[in-house]
Amino acid sequence: MSKYNITVIMPGIKPERWNQIYKDVLAAAGKYSFELIGVGPYAPDSNLFKKENFTYVKDYGHPSRCLQRATTIAQGKFVTWGSEDGVFQPRT
Repeated sequence: MSKYNITVIMPGIKPERWNQIYKDVLAAAGKYSFELIGVGPYAPDSNLFKKENFTYVKDYGHPSRCLQRATTIAQGKFVTWGSEDGVFQPRT
């Protein structure tokens, strides 16, 4: 059984953007539970670490490798990935 409905994997090098991405995913997920896994060489600020549904994986590899590593710890029934330069919008 999955702990979350959705896992969003975020390979990236701009952790300063991850707080906004977390808020965007929260709004877009609506009634569905989710986890956000950030993967990259730089850790985000401590606010995200306070979230139960956020995980950080330190990795210096290519984004595709980061994505693959994160899938091994994903706890969602469905898994997707997103760009830290992208936007998640609520369904209207």
